[in-house]
Amino acid sequence: DRAAKQRGRIICETASAMPLTLAEVRWFLLENGVEADKIDATWSKGRAALEDLAGTAGCSLRDEGAVRAAHVAALAKKEEEKRAATEASLTPLTEEERARFRLAFDHFDADGSGALDHAEFRKAMIDSGMMPLRSEVTGLFQEADVDGSGTVNFDEYCHFIQVYRAKQSWWERLMESAMDCLSPKPSYLTNPTLRFVRKMKHAGCTRSAIDAFVHNYEQLRSAASMMIPEDAIFPVDQLPALEDISVQPDRSLLQHTVMLKLNGGLGTGMGLEKAKSLLPISGDDTFLDLIAKQVLHMRHASGGSLAFLLMNSFSTSADSMALLKHNFPNLSNEGELPLEFLQNKAPKVSAADLSPASWPANPELEWCPPGHGDLYPAMEGSGTLDRLLREGYKYMFVSNSD
Repeated sequence: DRAAKQRGRIICETASAMPLTLAEVRWFLLENGVEADKIDATWSKGRAALEDLAGTAGCSLRDEGAVRAAHVAALAKKEEEKRAATEASLTPLTEEERARFRLAFDHFDADGSGALDHAEFRKAMIDSGMMPLRSEVTGLFQEADVDGSGTVNFDEYCHFIQVYRAKQSWWERLMESAMDCLSPKPSYLTNPTLRFVRKMKHAGCTRSAIDAFVHNYEQLRSAASMMIPEDAIFPVDQLPALEDISVQPDRSLLQHTVMLKLNGGLGTGMGLEKAKSLLPISGDDTFLDLIAKQVLHMRHASGGSLAFLLMNSFSTSADSMALLKHNFPNLSNEGELPLEFLQNKAPKVSAADLSPASWPANPELEWCPPGHGDLYPAMEGSGTLDRLLREGYKYMFVSNSD
Protein backbone atom coordinates (compact mmCIF):
# COMPACT_ATOMS: atom_id res chain seq x y z
CA ASP A 1 0.00 0.00 0.00
CA ARG A 2 2.83 2.37 0.85
CA ALA A 3 4.43 1.74 -2.54
CA ALA A 4 1.14 2.31 -4.32
CA LYS A 5 0.56 5.58 -2.50
CA GLN A 6 4.09 6.68 -3.31
CA ARG A 7 3.54 5.96 -6.99
CA GLY A 8 0.11 7.61 -6.93
CA ARG A 9 1.25 10.96 -5.55
CA ILE A 10 4.15 13.33 -5.89
CA ILE A 11 4.58 15.09 -2.60
CA CYS A 12 5.09 18.83 -3.03
CA GLU A 13 8.09 20.49 -1.50
CA THR A 14 5.99 22.42 1.00
CA ALA A 15 4.10 20.32 3.49
CA SER A 16 1.19 22.75 3.56
CA ALA A 17 0.46 22.38 -0.17
CA MET A 18 -2.01 19.78 -1.47
CA PRO A 19 -0.05 17.02 -3.22
CA LEU A 20 -0.43 16.55 -6.95
CA THR A 21 -1.85 13.22 -8.06
CA LEU A 22 -0.26 10.94 -10.62
CA ALA A 23 -3.15 11.55 -13.00
CA GLU A 24 -2.72 15.33 -12.79
CA VAL A 25 1.01 15.14 -13.48
CA ARG A 26 0.58 12.73 -16.39
CA TRP A 27 -2.13 14.84 -18.05
CA PHE A 28 -0.10 18.00 -17.57
CA LEU A 29 2.99 16.53 -19.17
CA LEU A 30 1.03 14.93 -21.98
CA GLU A 31 -0.77 18.20 -22.70
CA ASN A 32 2.65 19.89 -22.96
CA GLY A 33 3.87 17.41 -25.56
CA VAL A 34 5.87 14.98 -23.38
CA GLU A 35 5.65 11.41 -24.67
CA ALA A 36 4.00 8.83 -22.44
CA ASP A 37 6.97 6.38 -22.48
CA LYS A 38 9.31 9.13 -21.26
CA ILE A 39 6.94 9.89 -18.40
CA ASP A 40 6.79 6.22 -17.41
CA ALA A 41 10.58 5.84 -17.62
CA THR A 42 11.14 8.90 -15.44
CA TRP A 43 8.38 8.28 -12.89
CA SER A 44 10.32 5.94 -10.62
CA LYS A 45 13.23 8.41 -10.40
CA GLY A 46 11.24 10.88 -8.31
CA ARG A 47 10.05 14.45 -8.27
CA ALA A 48 13.30 16.08 -9.41
CA ALA A 49 13.51 13.90 -12.53
CA LEU A 50 9.91 14.69 -13.47
CA GLU A 51 10.58 18.40 -12.93
CA ASP A 52 13.54 18.19 -15.29
CA LEU A 53 11.38 16.35 -17.84
CA ALA A 54 8.81 19.10 -17.61
CA GLY A 55 11.54 21.69 -18.08
CA THR A 56 12.55 20.13 -21.42
CA ALA A 57 8.98 20.76 -22.58
CA GLY A 58 9.02 24.38 -21.36
CA CYS A 59 6.70 23.85 -18.37
CA SER A 60 7.05 23.42 -14.61
CA LEU A 61 5.45 21.19 -11.99
CA ARG A 62 5.96 23.95 -9.46
CA ASP A 63 2.98 25.81 -10.91
CA GLU A 64 0.39 23.54 -9.31
CA GLY A 65 -2.52 25.72 -10.49
CA ALA A 66 -1.50 25.20 -14.09
CA VAL A 67 -1.03 21.47 -13.54
CA ARG A 68 -4.50 21.08 -12.10
CA ALA A 69 -6.07 23.35 -14.73
CA ALA A 70 -4.51 21.21 -17.45
CA HIS A 71 -5.85 18.10 -15.79
CA VAL A 72 -9.38 19.51 -15.58
CA ALA A 73 -9.21 20.68 -19.19
CA ALA A 74 -7.99 17.27 -20.31
CA LEU A 75 -10.77 15.49 -18.48
CA ALA A 76 -13.32 17.85 -19.99
CA LYS A 77 -11.89 17.23 -23.43
CA LYS A 78 -12.02 13.48 -22.92
CA GLU A 79 -15.61 13.72 -21.68
CA GLU A 80 -16.57 15.85 -24.67
CA GLU A 81 -15.03 13.34 -27.06
CA LYS A 82 -16.93 10.59 -25.31
CA ARG A 83 -20.16 12.57 -25.52
CA ALA A 84 -19.60 13.30 -29.22
CA ALA A 85 -19.01 9.61 -29.90
CA THR A 86 -22.23 8.76 -28.06
CA GLU A 87 -24.19 11.41 -29.98
CA ALA A 88 -22.89 10.01 -33.26
CA SER A 89 -24.12 6.54 -32.32
CA LEU A 90 -27.65 7.58 -31.32
CA THR A 91 -30.54 5.89 -33.07
CA PRO A 92 -33.26 8.42 -34.01
CA LEU A 93 -36.65 7.88 -32.38
CA THR A 94 -39.45 6.79 -34.67
CA GLU A 95 -42.62 8.86 -34.85
CA GLU A 96 -44.45 6.05 -33.04
CA GLU A 97 -41.87 6.03 -30.23
CA ARG A 98 -41.92 9.80 -29.91
CA ALA A 99 -45.72 9.77 -29.79
CA ARG A 100 -45.69 7.15 -27.02
CA PHE A 101 -43.08 9.06 -25.03
CA ARG A 102 -45.18 12.21 -25.45
CA LEU A 103 -48.15 10.38 -23.94
CA ALA A 104 -46.05 9.10 -21.05
CA PHE A 105 -44.46 12.52 -20.51
CA ASP A 106 -47.80 14.33 -20.42
CA HIS A 107 -49.34 11.65 -18.22
CA PHE A 108 -46.63 11.86 -15.57
CA ASP A 109 -46.38 15.65 -15.76
CA ALA A 110 -48.90 15.70 -12.93
CA ASP A 111 -48.86 19.47 -12.39
CA GLY A 112 -49.08 20.26 -16.11
CA SER A 113 -45.94 22.40 -15.94
CA GLY A 114 -44.52 21.08 -19.21
CA ALA A 115 -41.51 19.57 -17.41
CA LEU A 116 -40.82 16.60 -15.14
CA ASP A 117 -39.47 16.91 -11.64
CA HIS A 118 -37.38 14.16 -10.01
CA ALA A 119 -40.33 11.97 -8.94
CA GLU A 120 -42.23 12.41 -12.21
CA PHE A 121 -39.06 11.63 -14.17
CA ARG A 122 -38.55 8.29 -12.43
CA LYS A 123 -42.14 7.17 -13.11
CA ALA A 124 -41.89 8.16 -16.77
CA MET A 125 -38.59 6.28 -17.15
CA ILE A 126 -40.08 3.08 -15.79
CA ASP A 127 -43.16 3.43 -17.97
CA SER A 128 -41.04 4.03 -21.07
CA GLY A 129 -39.38 0.62 -20.66
CA MET A 130 -36.33 1.63 -18.62
CA MET A 131 -35.74 -0.01 -15.27
CA PRO A 132 -33.30 2.16 -13.28
CA LEU A 133 -32.44 1.36 -9.69
CA ARG A 134 -33.72 3.92 -7.21
CA SER A 135 -30.11 4.82 -6.39
CA GLU A 136 -29.42 5.55 -10.06
CA VAL A 137 -32.31 7.95 -10.65
CA THR A 138 -30.68 11.10 -9.24
CA GLY A 139 -27.61 10.75 -11.44
CA LEU A 140 -29.73 9.98 -14.49
CA PHE A 141 -32.00 12.95 -13.75
CA GLN A 142 -29.00 15.29 -13.57
CA GLU A 143 -27.72 13.85 -16.84
CA ALA A 144 -31.10 14.42 -18.51
CA ASP A 145 -31.40 17.99 -17.17
CA VAL A 146 -29.11 19.44 -19.83
CA ASP A 147 -29.90 23.10 -19.14
CA GLY A 148 -29.58 22.70 -15.36
CA SER A 149 -33.08 24.02 -14.71
CA GLY A 150 -33.90 21.37 -12.10
CA THR A 151 -36.56 19.86 -14.37
CA VAL A 152 -36.56 17.85 -17.60
CA ASN A 153 -38.57 19.10 -20.57
CA PHE A 154 -39.86 16.84 -23.36
CA ASP A 155 -36.95 17.36 -25.77
CA GLU A 156 -34.46 16.69 -22.97
CA TYR A 157 -36.38 13.56 -22.04
CA CYS A 158 -36.41 12.17 -25.60
CA HIS A 159 -32.70 12.89 -25.99
CA PHE A 160 -31.97 11.23 -22.67
CA ILE A 161 -33.80 8.07 -23.76
CA GLN A 162 -31.65 7.92 -26.90
CA VAL A 163 -28.45 8.31 -24.84
CA TYR A 164 -29.64 5.77 -22.28
CA ARG A 165 -30.31 3.21 -25.01
CA ALA A 166 -26.94 3.83 -26.65
CA LYS A 167 -25.22 2.86 -23.39
CA GLN A 168 -27.22 -0.36 -22.92
CA SER A 169 -25.91 -3.82 -23.66
CA TRP A 170 -27.82 -6.07 -26.03
CA TRP A 171 -28.93 -8.13 -23.04
CA GLU A 172 -30.42 -5.11 -21.26
CA ARG A 173 -32.25 -4.07 -24.42
CA LEU A 174 -33.60 -7.61 -24.86
CA MET A 175 -34.86 -7.75 -21.26
CA GLU A 176 -36.59 -4.38 -21.52
CA SER A 177 -38.23 -5.37 -24.82
CA ALA A 178 -39.51 -8.57 -23.22
CA MET A 179 -40.87 -6.68 -20.21
CA ASP A 180 -42.57 -4.18 -22.52
CA CYS A 181 -44.25 -6.97 -24.51
CA LEU A 182 -45.39 -8.92 -21.45
CA SER A 183 -46.66 -5.95 -19.43
CA PRO A 184 -50.22 -4.69 -20.03
CA LYS A 185 -50.48 -1.40 -21.88
CA PRO A 186 -50.99 1.55 -19.52
CA SER A 187 -54.45 3.08 -19.48
CA TYR A 188 -53.33 6.39 -20.95
CA LEU A 189 -52.40 4.53 -24.17
CA THR A 190 -55.71 2.71 -24.43
CA ASN A 191 -58.26 5.04 -22.83
CA PRO A 192 -59.22 7.74 -25.38
CA THR A 193 -60.71 9.97 -22.69
CA LEU A 194 -57.30 10.37 -21.05
CA ARG A 195 -55.82 11.41 -24.40
CA PHE A 196 -58.30 14.28 -24.58
CA VAL A 197 -57.56 15.22 -20.96
CA ARG A 198 -53.82 15.39 -21.68
CA LYS A 199 -54.40 17.44 -24.81
CA MET A 200 -56.57 19.96 -22.97
CA LYS A 201 -54.16 20.19 -20.02
CA HIS A 202 -51.27 20.79 -22.43
CA ALA A 203 -53.30 23.60 -24.07
CA GLY A 204 -53.87 25.26 -20.69
CA CYS A 205 -57.60 24.43 -20.36
CA THR A 206 -59.00 24.74 -16.86
CA ARG A 207 -60.12 21.83 -14.72
CA SER A 208 -63.74 22.93 -15.12
CA ALA A 209 -63.44 22.95 -18.91
CA ILE A 210 -61.87 19.49 -18.93
CA ASP A 211 -64.53 18.04 -16.63
CA ALA A 212 -67.31 19.48 -18.79
CA PHE A 213 -65.77 18.06 -21.97
CA VAL A 214 -65.19 14.63 -20.40
CA HIS A 215 -68.85 14.51 -19.32
CA ASN A 216 -70.03 15.22 -22.87
CA TYR A 217 -67.47 12.89 -24.43
CA GLU A 218 -68.43 9.96 -22.20
CA GLN A 219 -72.05 10.48 -23.22
CA LEU A 220 -70.96 10.37 -26.85
CA ARG A 221 -69.02 7.14 -26.33
CA SER A 222 -71.94 5.52 -24.54
CA ALA A 223 -74.10 5.97 -27.67
CA ALA A 224 -77.01 6.84 -25.38
CA SER A 225 -79.75 8.90 -27.00
CA MET A 226 -79.76 12.53 -25.95
CA MET A 227 -83.28 13.06 -27.30
CA ILE A 228 -86.16 13.69 -24.89
CA PRO A 229 -89.13 11.48 -25.82
CA GLU A 230 -92.65 12.92 -26.03
CA ASP A 231 -93.93 10.83 -23.14
CA ALA A 232 -91.32 12.42 -20.85
CA ILE A 233 -92.59 15.96 -21.51
CA PHE A 234 -95.38 17.45 -19.39
CA PRO A 235 -96.97 20.91 -19.62
CA VAL A 236 -96.56 23.45 -16.85
CA ASP A 237 -99.81 23.58 -14.92
CA GLN A 238 -99.78 27.27 -14.16
CA LEU A 239 -97.44 30.25 -14.57
CA PRO A 240 -97.83 33.57 -12.83
CA ALA A 241 -99.00 36.38 -15.14
CA LEU A 242 -97.16 39.70 -15.21
CA GLU A 243 -100.44 41.55 -14.65
CA ASP A 244 -100.90 39.73 -11.35
CA ILE A 245 -97.48 40.65 -9.99
CA SER A 246 -97.03 43.85 -8.01
CA VAL A 247 -93.39 44.85 -7.79
CA GLN A 248 -91.88 48.24 -7.09
CA PRO A 249 -88.74 48.91 -9.21
CA ASP A 250 -85.57 49.17 -7.10
CA ARG A 251 -82.72 50.78 -8.98
CA SER A 252 -80.33 50.10 -6.12
CA LEU A 253 -80.27 46.45 -7.24
CA LEU A 254 -78.25 47.53 -10.29
CA GLN A 255 -75.28 47.92 -7.96
CA HIS A 256 -75.38 44.14 -7.49
CA THR A 257 -76.10 43.34 -11.15
CA VAL A 258 -73.77 42.46 -14.02
CA MET A 259 -74.69 42.49 -17.71
CA LEU A 260 -72.92 39.68 -19.57
CA LYS A 261 -72.76 39.43 -23.33
CA LEU A 262 -71.67 36.18 -24.97
CA ASN A 263 -69.22 37.37 -27.59
CA GLY A 264 -67.14 34.33 -28.54
CA GLY A 265 -68.69 33.50 -31.90
CA LEU A 266 -67.11 34.30 -35.25
CA GLY A 267 -69.16 35.12 -38.30
CA THR A 268 -67.56 32.29 -40.27
CA GLY A 269 -70.92 31.29 -41.77
CA MET A 270 -71.12 34.77 -43.28
CA GLY A 271 -67.56 34.74 -44.56
CA LEU A 272 -66.18 36.78 -41.65
CA GLU A 273 -63.02 36.21 -39.63
CA LYS A 274 -63.93 38.40 -36.67
CA ALA A 275 -66.62 38.61 -34.02
CA LYS A 276 -70.17 38.94 -35.33
CA SER A 277 -70.67 41.76 -32.85
CA LEU A 278 -68.31 43.91 -34.93
CA LEU A 279 -70.73 44.02 -37.87
CA PRO A 280 -72.12 47.56 -38.50
CA ILE A 281 -75.90 47.52 -38.03
CA SER A 282 -76.88 51.19 -37.64
CA GLY A 283 -74.80 53.70 -39.52
CA ASP A 284 -71.24 53.21 -38.28
CA ASP A 285 -72.38 51.57 -35.04
CA THR A 286 -71.74 47.86 -34.58
CA PHE A 287 -73.57 45.52 -32.22
CA LEU A 288 -70.79 46.16 -29.71
CA ASP A 289 -71.10 49.96 -30.05
CA LEU A 290 -74.81 49.82 -29.26
CA ILE A 291 -74.23 47.48 -26.31
CA ALA A 292 -71.63 49.84 -24.81
CA LYS A 293 -73.90 52.86 -25.33
CA GLN A 294 -76.75 51.02 -23.60
CA VAL A 295 -74.57 50.25 -20.58
CA LEU A 296 -73.37 53.85 -20.30
CA HIS A 297 -76.95 55.14 -20.67
CA MET A 298 -78.25 52.85 -17.91
CA ARG A 299 -75.43 53.92 -15.61
CA HIS A 300 -76.26 57.57 -16.23
CA ALA A 301 -80.04 57.11 -15.91
CA SER A 302 -79.84 55.08 -12.72
CA GLY A 303 -77.25 57.28 -11.12
CA GLY A 304 -75.32 54.17 -10.14
CA SER A 305 -73.04 51.53 -11.49
CA LEU A 306 -73.92 48.64 -13.75
CA ALA A 307 -71.14 46.09 -14.21
CA PHE A 308 -70.50 44.91 -17.76
CA LEU A 309 -68.70 41.78 -18.98
CA LEU A 310 -67.92 40.15 -22.29
CA MET A 311 -67.27 36.44 -22.54
CA ASN A 312 -64.86 36.43 -25.45
CA SER A 313 -63.07 33.59 -27.20
CA PHE A 314 -59.44 33.36 -28.25
CA SER A 315 -60.65 34.48 -31.71
CA THR A 316 -62.70 37.53 -30.68
CA SER A 317 -60.90 39.01 -27.68
CA ALA A 318 -58.30 41.20 -29.38
CA ASP A 319 -60.61 42.90 -31.92
CA SER A 320 -63.49 43.38 -29.48
CA MET A 321 -61.39 44.85 -26.70
CA ALA A 322 -59.58 47.13 -29.16
CA LEU A 323 -62.91 48.61 -30.30
CA LEU A 324 -64.10 49.22 -26.73
CA LYS A 325 -60.80 50.78 -25.71
CA HIS A 326 -60.85 53.13 -28.70
CA ASN A 327 -64.53 54.11 -28.73
CA PHE A 328 -65.44 53.87 -25.02
CA PRO A 329 -62.41 54.55 -22.79
CA ASN A 330 -64.72 55.23 -19.80
CA LEU A 331 -66.58 51.92 -19.97
CA SER A 332 -64.44 50.18 -17.36
CA ASN A 333 -66.08 48.66 -14.26
CA GLU A 334 -65.66 49.83 -10.70
CA GLY A 335 -63.27 47.93 -8.48
CA GLU A 336 -61.05 45.23 -9.97
CA LEU A 337 -63.62 43.60 -12.26
CA PRO A 338 -62.24 43.41 -15.83
CA LEU A 339 -64.36 43.84 -18.95
CA GLU A 340 -63.84 40.31 -20.22
CA PHE A 341 -63.05 36.71 -19.48
CA LEU A 342 -62.36 33.99 -22.01
CA GLN A 343 -64.56 31.04 -22.78
CA ASN A 344 -63.05 27.58 -23.00
CA LYS A 345 -62.11 25.72 -26.13
CA ALA A 346 -62.82 22.09 -26.94
CA PRO A 347 -60.82 19.63 -29.05
CA LYS A 348 -62.35 18.15 -32.18
CA VAL A 349 -63.33 14.48 -32.10
CA SER A 350 -62.56 12.26 -35.09
CA ALA A 351 -65.80 10.75 -36.42
CA ALA A 352 -63.97 7.58 -37.50
CA ASP A 353 -62.84 6.32 -34.09
CA LEU A 354 -63.77 9.08 -31.59
CA SER A 355 -60.07 9.85 -31.03
CA PRO A 356 -58.59 13.38 -30.79
CA ALA A 357 -58.43 14.94 -34.24
CA SER A 358 -54.88 15.49 -35.49
CA TRP A 359 -53.72 18.08 -38.02
CA PRO A 360 -49.94 18.64 -37.58
CA ALA A 361 -49.78 21.14 -40.46
CA ASN A 362 -52.06 23.52 -38.53
CA PRO A 363 -52.74 22.40 -34.94
CA GLU A 364 -55.30 25.20 -34.47
CA LEU A 365 -57.63 23.22 -36.73
CA GLU A 366 -57.64 20.43 -34.14
CA TRP A 367 -59.93 22.62 -31.99
CA CYS A 368 -63.59 23.40 -32.52
CA PRO A 369 -64.28 26.85 -33.97
CA PRO A 370 -65.47 29.11 -31.15
CA GLY A 371 -69.18 29.55 -30.64
CA HIS A 372 -70.82 31.28 -27.70
CA GLY A 373 -69.11 28.87 -25.38
CA ASP A 374 -69.75 27.08 -22.15
CA LEU A 375 -70.78 29.86 -19.80
CA TYR A 376 -70.74 28.11 -16.43
CA PRO A 377 -67.45 26.15 -16.68
CA ALA A 378 -65.78 29.26 -18.15
CA MET A 379 -67.00 31.47 -15.30
CA GLU A 380 -65.81 28.99 -12.69
CA GLY A 381 -62.52 28.01 -14.33
CA SER A 382 -61.47 31.60 -15.06
CA GLY A 383 -62.12 32.72 -11.49
CA THR A 384 -64.79 35.18 -12.68
CA LEU A 385 -67.53 33.58 -10.58
CA ASP A 386 -65.50 33.85 -7.37
CA ARG A 387 -64.59 37.46 -8.16
CA LEU A 388 -68.21 38.46 -8.80
CA LEU A 389 -69.37 36.87 -5.55
CA ARG A 390 -66.47 38.42 -3.65
CA GLU A 391 -67.42 41.90 -4.91
CA GLY A 392 -71.06 41.50 -3.92
CA TYR A 393 -72.79 40.80 -7.25
CA LYS A 394 -76.01 38.77 -7.02
CA TYR A 395 -77.77 39.08 -10.39
CA MET A 396 -76.65 38.51 -13.97
CA PHE A 397 -78.35 39.35 -17.21
CA VAL A 398 -77.08 37.13 -20.04
CA SER A 399 -77.68 37.43 -23.78
CA ASN A 400 -75.83 36.99 -27.05
CA SER A 401 -73.95 40.03 -28.25
CA ASP A 402 -75.50 39.73 -31.71
